[in-house]
Amino acid sequence: MKLPLLPSSANRVVRVAKLSLDKLGNLRGSVEEFRTGPSATALRERLLNLPNKRRQNIFQNMLADLLHGAVLTGAGVSDLREFSGSLSLRYDFTAGAYGQHAGELFLFRPCALGRKSRDVLEGKPRKEPVVFSYATSESDVIDISFPPEYTIDEIPQSVKYDYPFAAYESATRVAEHSLHYTRNYELKDVRVSVERLEDLKKFFREIADDERAYTILKLP
Repeated sequence: MKLPLLPSSANRVVRVAKLSLDKLGNLRGSVEEFRTGPSATALRERLLNLPNKRRQNIFQNMLADLLHGAVLTGAGVSDLREFSGSLSLRYDFTAGAYGQHAGELFLFRPCALGRKSRDVLEGKPRKEPVVFSYATSESDVIDISFPPEYTIDEIPQSVKYDYPFAAYESATRVAEHSLHYTRNYELKDVRVSVERLEDLKKFFREIADDERAYTILKLP
């Protein structure tokens, strides 16, 4: 029996990050995160079942999934008992050696938080459809300031991919001594047939290429 599928807009995750990168490559900043739908329900349940002191462990684990080596320096949650509304989070962190020096060049990835790519199809050929838990829509807005003595040498190209089951796009633009990166990921359907698995593999590989892309800074 085929049941109705909620649209991706019913399950939203939005992250807005204000970050800064110092000359040593250390990254620090704060993130505001807004959730609705199943992603909000699952996290709200986990937080409500723990005392305040232990909730910090949840935030640290979430942060570790988003950025390897990041250390939580503060966190808070709003609307925790507003069960019919969105869930609002805020967390601060530091991450050492995020930027990399290569001679006079300074490299870092503008896609600083999380991965949308997956390697579910990189093993043996699959004979069954891929089924996801639910449709989803996720957005990141990331501003990263960098040391004023550096100038931009190269930034990642904007990309846009659209398939019947999912879509992804990202864009990077330069402001004065800072980088503005945005991306949107949408899973439109929870079931991808065997006939479309090669497209799904290609889609995740395209996302992975974007997530690995570097911004390159140089000294004037």
